Amino acid sequence: MSYRILVRQQQSDLAALFLAAMEDHPFVLLTPSEDNLDWTDASAITGYIREKSPNLVVNFTEQYRTANERDVDAASAIAKAAMGRALPLIQLSSFEALGPFYRDAGVGEELVEAASTGFARTERAAVAAEKALVLRLPWVLDSVRGSLFDEINPALLAGSLKTVSDHHDLTLVHSSFVVQCLVAITQQIFCSAENWGVFNLRAADSCSEAELVDTIVRMINSEADLDIAMPNVSAGRESERLLAGSANFLGRRCTDDFGIQFPSWRHGFKSQIKRWLHKNDLVPDLRKVKRS
Repeated sequence: MSYRILVRQQQSDLAALFLAAMEDHPFVLLTPSEDNLDWTDASAITGYIREKSPNLVVNFTEQYRTANERDVDAASAIAKAAMGRALPLIQLSSFEALGPFYRDAGVGEELVEAASTGFARTERAAVAAEKALVLRLPWVLDSVRGSLFDEINPALLAGSLKTVSDHHDLTLVHSSFVVQCLVAITQQIFCSAENWGVFNLRAADSCSEAELVDTIVRMINSEADLDIAMPNVSAGRESERLLAGSANFLGRRCTDDFGIQFPSWRHGFKSQIKRWLHKNDLVPDLRKVKRS
């Protein structure tokens, strides 16, 4: 019998990427909508679990950088329904859990007890389950709303990008890497992996805002034959910065517990720039050009 995966927020872009990847695997995907299942009602979820017998619940938020009150209530209700059933829960989270301030020392793999952000409350609600894994994401580069490209590239092209910092560091991952890790973690949970708590997904190396934007500027200018100027760079730890929050992740639980190897943030970066330029009609997509 195939393993059954219950997925909340199947319409969100990150969940859609995960579900598409899962079509290549022999799992049954259960995706009741908010209209068909009240995800904030623990008794309703319990009834659904009894009827459908899922082996895993994956709880996405509507947008990977936003957790609203309904997301908090849903995480709490799912955790209550999962308690006592040994039903594993994967809760997606974000660097936004820590709020808008920057942590010089980096962000470790622990719950943020003092923060009142939506994601921090969602994390704390989820870990009430007997078997809960919080997968906390840094900046996602592409293919989802609120991605790093969404934040930077249009402003660069418009010449309106604010000053960037050479001291505020971040880690970033591609959306495809997030999905690959989710699939790998899911498979290992089904093979009896017992690894619970907070896991930071990240790149092997970090970069400053200035280093990141300089790389984007150089690649866009090269690929699209443009002459975008590098914005002002501010120096010093107390200087102005472009991006809020602390996405400078630390920790290696994904590697130690699941064998996931963190790639460099530069790996595949050029290909993603090309895709973004194609999508925004700034260069022709050579894959669609008919051969003569």
